[in-house]
Amino acid sequence: MGSLKILDISFNQGLSLPRSLGNLCKLQALFLSGLDLSQDTAKSQQIFSGCIVQSLKVLELAETKLQGDIPYWVNSLKNLQWLNLYDNQINSTLPPWLFNLTSISFLDLSYNDFHGSIPSIIENMYLLEAIYLDFNSHLEGPIPMTLGNLCKLQTLSLEGVNISQNFQEFGGIFSGCIKNSLQSLNLGNISLRGAIPKSIGQLSNLAYLGLENNNLEGVLTQDHFANLQKLTTIDLSGNALTGPISSNINGTMSQLVTLSLSMNKINGMVPFTLCTLANTQVLDVSLNYLSGKLPNCWNNNSQFMVLDFSSNNISGGIPNSICSLQKLESLHLSNNSLSDVFPTSLRECHSLITLDLSYNNFFGSIPHWIAESMPNLQVLNLKFNKFSGYLPTQLSSLPKLHILDLSHNNLSGSIPRNFGDFSGMTLSKKMDGLEDFDYIVFSMGYMLLVIKGNEYKCKIILFLLNIMDLSCNNLHGSIPEELTNLSELESLNLSGNHLTGDITNKIGKMRELESLDLSRNNISGIIPPSLESMDFLQRLNLSYNNLSGQIPFEKHFTTFDDPYIYIGNLELCGPPLSINCSRDEVLTTPTSDVQEKDIWLHLGICSGFITGLWAVFIIMLFKRTWRVAYFRYVDNMCDRMYVAILVKFTILKRISRQI
Repeated sequence: MGSLKILDISFNQGLSLPRSLGNLCKLQALFLSGLDLSQDTAKSQQIFSGCIVQSLKVLELAETKLQGDIPYWVNSLKNLQWLNLYDNQINSTLPPWLFNLTSISFLDLSYNDFHGSIPSIIENMYLLEAIYLDFNSHLEGPIPMTLGNLCKLQTLSLEGVNISQNFQEFGGIFSGCIKNSLQSLNLGNISLRGAIPKSIGQLSNLAYLGLENNNLEGVLTQDHFANLQKLTTIDLSGNALTGPISSNINGTMSQLVTLSLSMNKINGMVPFTLCTLANTQVLDVSLNYLSGKLPNCWNNNSQFMVLDFSSNNISGGIPNSICSLQKLESLHLSNNSLSDVFPTSLRECHSLITLDLSYNNFFGSIPHWIAESMPNLQVLNLKFNKFSGYLPTQLSSLPKLHILDLSHNNLSGSIPRNFGDFSGMTLSKKMDGLEDFDYIVFSMGYMLLVIKGNEYKCKIILFLLNIMDLSCNNLHGSIPEELTNLSELESLNLSGNHLTGDITNKIGKMRELESLDLSRNNISGIIPPSLESMDFLQRLNLSYNNLSGQIPFEKHFTTFDDPYIYIGNLELCGPPLSINCSRDEVLTTPTSDVQEKDIWLHLGICSGFITGLWAVFIIMLFKRTWRVAYFRYVDNMCDRMYVAILVKFTILKRISRQI
C-alpha cells in the first residue's frame, strides 16, 4: 500500500507490528495508541529506520506501555509535527535531543514519571503550539524563562507537576512573546505560592486559566484581569485568596462562562454585579466567608446553569428572582444561615435538576408541588433543617430522582407506601454507554452525602448514586414492603425514628443495596434470612431495636462479625454476640430449612457409598490381578477366622472337662 498516508490501528490488543511498516514511504499519520510496544523494542527500531522516517508527521503512542526512556528512534523523525506519549511508564529525564525536533507543534508527555526539570533549550521548539506535561509528579521547577520565547504557544498545561515556585517569578515568562499567543494556561496542583502577578493581565488572548489547588494568596483586584477580555473559564479554587469579589467583575471578564472561586478566604457581601454576568453558566463561590443576603437581582437574560453559594455565612432567604434564571439546573445553598419557609419562588424553577438546601434553618412543611414544578429533579437534599409535617406522597412521582435526603428534620407520620415507586431508583445503570441515559448531569457543585455510614464531600455524578436517607426524624409505623421495589437503591437509611413492625423477608429483592441502616427504632421480629443473599451489602446496622432470635451467620452474612451491629437487641443471640442461643431459640429457625439440609446430607452419604462400591466392583471386573488379590485376601481371612474359632472352641472344651 505504497500510497497510504494515514494508518490507525490503535487499541487492537495483541496486535504485532510488521517490520514492513517502515517501508510506507508516503505515510504521514500513524496511530498506535493502546498497543503493547514494550515487548519488542528491536522491531520498533527496525520499523523506524525505514523510509517512513522521512514522511511521518503525526505519531500517536498513548497508552503503549513504553518504559524507561523515550525510544531513541523518535529522534530520527525529523519532520514530526505531532507526538503523543500520554499515559505510559517513561521514568527518565527529558532528553535534550527531544528539543531538537524543531518541527513539532504538538507534544503530549502527560501521565508519565519524568523527573528532573524542563530544560531551557525548550525554546528550540519554536513552532510549538501545545505542550502537556500534566501529572509528572517528579518533574520539578523552576520553569525556564525561555519558555516565554515560544511565540506560537497556545496551550501550556503543567497540572500536577511539582513546580513549587513563587508565582511572581513564574510570571516572568509572560513578558516574552508568549503573551500574544497563549490561549490556555493550566497550572493547577503545582505548589505555586505567593500573589498572582499582575503580568498575567498581559495574556490578551487567554481563554482558559486554571490555578486551582495551589498556595496563592493576596487580594484579587481589577488590575489582574483588566485585559483578559477573551477569558471564558477561570478556576482559582483551593487557594488562600482574600478580600471581596470585585464589583467590576462584569466589566473586566464579560465573556466568562465558568468562574470558580471556591475554597478560598474571600469575604464581604455577594456583589450585585454577579447578576450581570450575561454569559456565565457556572458560578462557584462555595467554601468562603461571604456574608449578608443573596442579591435579588437575577434576570432571565443570564445563562446561569449552576449556582453554588454553599458553605458561607449567607443569611436571609432565597431571593424571589432566582427562578428568573430559566436555564438554572443546579442550585447549591447548603451550610449557610438561611432561614425561611420553603420558598414558593422555587415553584418557577422548572429546569432544576439538583436542589441542595441542607444545613440551614429552613422550617415549615415540604411542599407537595415540588414534583409538579420540578419534573427533572434528580437530587433533593434538605437534611439538617427544621422541616416538619408529613412526607409528601407526591414526591414519588418525580421520575428521575436518584438522591432523596430528608434526614435530621422534624418530619412525622409514616413512610408513604408509594415511596417504592421512585422510577429513577429502579432503572439499571448497567448499560453499554452513557448515551443510553437521557438525563445524566455532571454538576460542578459539591454535596455532603452519607455513604456507607460516613459523610463524604462528593462531586456529583448523579447517575452513579441511588440514595434514600430519611434518618433522624419522628417517623413511625412499619417499613413499607413497597420499598423493596427500589431494585437499584444502593443506600437506605431509616435510623433514628420510631419505626415498628418486622423487617420484610422481601428485602432480599434489593440486590444492589450496599448500605442498610435501621438502627435506633422499635423494629421487632427476626432478622430475615434473605439478607444472606445480598452479595453487595457492605454496611449493616440493626442496633437498638427489639429484634429477637438467632442471628443468621452463613454466606455473605459471616462478614458482619462486629457485635455493635446488633447491640441493644436484648433477645438476639448467636455469633458474633457472646449470648448463646437456647434450644428453644434455635428452634425459631424455620424447621423446613433444617429438614431440607438433613435430606441433602443423607442423600450425599448414600450416593457416595454406592458410587464408591460400584467403582471397586467395576475395576475388579476388568482387572484380573485385583480379582486374584481380593479373593486370596478373603480366603486368608476365612482361614484365620476358622483357626481362631477352632482354637477358642478347643480351649473352652478342655476347661469344661477340668470342671
